[in-house]
Order: sequence, then C-alpha cells, then structure tokens
Amino acid sequence: MRLHISVLIVLAVLLANGGRASAAPIPVVLNFDSNGANSFLNAIDAAADGVGLGAAYFPAGDVAGIKTAIQNELTNVYNGFNIQFTTAPTAGARTETFADPAGNVFGLAPFNWRNAFLPNTSSPANDAAITAQIFSSNFGPSLSTAAGTTVAQNEARLAIGIADTGAHELGHTFGLDHQDDYGDPRITPANYANTLGIQNTHIMASGVSGLGNDRSTPRQFSQLELAKLAQSNNVYVANGFTPNLAPDAGDTHTQLSTAGANASQPLNFKFVQIAGESVVTVTGGTIGTAGIHDVYSFLGGAGSLLTADILAFSAPFEDDVATGKFFNTPANTLLTLWRLNGGNPQVVAFSSDKQYSGNKWLSGVETDADPMILNQPLPVTDTYFLDVQGVSTGNYEMFVSAAVPEASTWLLLGSGLLALAFARRKLAATETG
Repeated sequence: MRLHISVLIVLAVLLANGGRASAAPIPVVLNFDSNGANSFLNAIDAAADGVGLGAAYFPAGDVAGIKTAIQNELTNVYNGFNIQFTTAPTAGARTETFADPAGNVFGLAPFNWRNAFLPNTSSPANDAAITAQIFSSNFGPSLSTAAGTTVAQNEARLAIGIADTGAHELGHTFGLDHQDDYGDPRITPANYANTLGIQNTHIMASGVSGLGNDRSTPRQFSQLELAKLAQSNNVYVANGFTPNLAPDAGDTHTQLSTAGANASQPLNFKFVQIAGESVVTVTGGTIGTAGIHDVYSFLGGAGSLLTADILAFSAPFEDDVATGKFFNTPANTLLTLWRLNGGNPQVVAFSSDKQYSGNKWLSGVETDADPMILNQPLPVTDTYFLDVQGVSTGNYEMFVSAAVPEASTWLLLGSGLLALAFARRKLAATETG
C-alpha cells in the first residue's frame, strides 16, 4: 500500500529488518473453560443452537482443534509483537476467557493505555489483574446455515470470529480504542462522509463502526493500531525499540501567540518499522488553568498525513462507557492544527471531540469528549503547530503519528528518528473556545 505522505529531511540508514525481541514476551493465557465453571463446548453449541443448527452441533472431539485454530489466529494477528499466547496457567499473566456466561456483547476488556497503567490509576498495570472476556455463545451469526456447509467449515468460521474479537479485546488491554480502526491511510477528510467500510477490515472495528454480527471474515490491525501498539510498554521490542515518550516539561514558556515559533521542548518522532509510520506520545500532560494552551511545533512536508489523538476521557471499559473515565481528572480540550503561513497563521484542522458512526467520521452518534485529528494531509511544506487548548483543568496524554511513504525504501536515522521536531509550550488564552 502506498501511503500519501512526505517528510522534509531523510538522513542516514534504516536499521535492518527482522530484529528479534529483546525482552521477555508478555504471556496471555487463553482460558477456554473459565476454570471449569463453564464449558467452551457448551458455549459454542449454544451459538449453533441459536441459529438453528442444533444443541449438539459441534463434536466434542473437534473442540481441541477449534481452540488451536483460535490460538493460531491470535498469534497471526499479533505477529511481530512481543506477545505469547498459551493455554497453560502462567503466574502473573493476563487472561482471556472464552466461555463465560453470555452478556449482550461479544466481548469486554479494560482499557489500559500504553499497557502502562489501569483506568483511574497512575500505577503500573498488573497483568494478573487484567482479564479480557469473550462470550462465545453469542457467535451464532458467524456460522453459516446454508445448505451444504460442513461442520469443519463452520468451525473455521467460528475460530476466526472468536479469535479476531479476542484480538480486539486484548487490544483494549494494550491501549487501543474503537476509533483506531479508522486509522487507515485510505480514510482522509476526502472520504470522511463515506469511508466505504474500510474501518471494518481492522481489528478494533465494532458495531458502532458498522461491523456486522458475522465476524467470520479475517481482520487485521490498521496502520494506526499498529503504531499505537508500538507505543505500549514492552509490546513492540524488535530491534530494541522502546516507546517514544516525551514527558510534559510544565508551564515554561510565555510567548503570546497561538502559532508562535519559539518552542523549547523538542519532541522527536521515532520510526516504527512494523507500522510504517513515526510516533511520539506526550505523557503527563496537564491543564493547570482553564484557557491555557499547550502548543507543539513541527516541520511538515506537503501531503504528509498527520494524526493527533488526545486521551483523557477514554472509558475504562470501551463497551461500558458508564463505568468512568480514564483519568481521575480528565482535561476537556480543543485541538487545532495550524500552519505558520509566512507569519500569518492559518488553521488547517480542528477537533473538539471524536464522533463517528458506521461509514462516517466526524458525524454520527458515537462521541468522545477527547479531540482527534485523523489522517489530515498537510497542504504545503511549512512549520505546523498542534494547539491543545484547555477548556477545563485536568490531565491528558497525546499520541501523534505521521506515516512514511514506501517506508522500506526510505533512509532514516539509525535511531529511528523522523526528521520532524515537536516542541511544547503554555500560552495564555486570548480567544474563546
């Protein structure tokens, strides 16, 4: 896939492909029988019975093969990441269950941004406290009732549906959001009004994005999903990669211009080979006074696709937004992308919240109080600014990514740094928002 993006400076040589993981894999225990309290066979037979295939549709002797197929698909989806799937009990591991009593959803999991801390805490995540749930008895729609469909064919369909949903729920435990499925370079402002379902080819797709109840078509991670996973603690370690985090330096600047150029905390992008884009995450962001601006500057090339995502209000349980917010004190913010434009700053894009539904981005019923600028093409080569304006005080983080065209042929710094420099500063507000 060709990504429509350019950068200003290309230096040195890209590290060689194929580096091995340098840290212990993160174990994920696949618990198919929920500690014996519920049977996976009973759950999938209930799924079959629900669509008229009978209450004892799956032979007991086939269950082991279905479990193996699910494990293999999960391994395939997370290929290249530092995740190890096992069915053996493992001390301290996170768990995914597959035979819990059915709820009214396909799955449920806690949102663990950057695989660094659990919702409403600032403590490192305890893997043993993380459980993702898959309600296998709800996967009847993934089975075919058409004449001539064999049990083996339905077993394969079921394995894909359950495994890719399992990958989705585990994605939440590593910091992925539902809206990340729209992070495909084929989705830009030009087709926000009709994405043609591109988002539903990706793992974090859900019913709100238009994914149907039949989950039997294989999905894969979007480019944005891959980039965010690489920013999760210990999840992507190829070639010694570590998350590119830029701690907030505090309110240290005073220039009173929304798009001023004298920023003093540069935040360098780092290239993520598995995603083909470069990333940086601002951590520990704070809005101490309502109306204050945090401004980040960078050099952008014409046609570059820029994504900037504020995280403050993200719900701990993505399928149950009533359970609370990600930060105890989330900052309500507005996000504006400016370009310098020869000293006459010009707005390129603006976001006040996330809004999407089905094949629509920036419209529909799904909203998130956090802003997000998605795959915004930069119109010309210029100095650009991301302006985070605090409507209310509180905490936030910001993930920023820029894709690289034909990444395998581009030469980058050996350290993986993209030739873009960001900087942050606080500005007193002079306009209302």
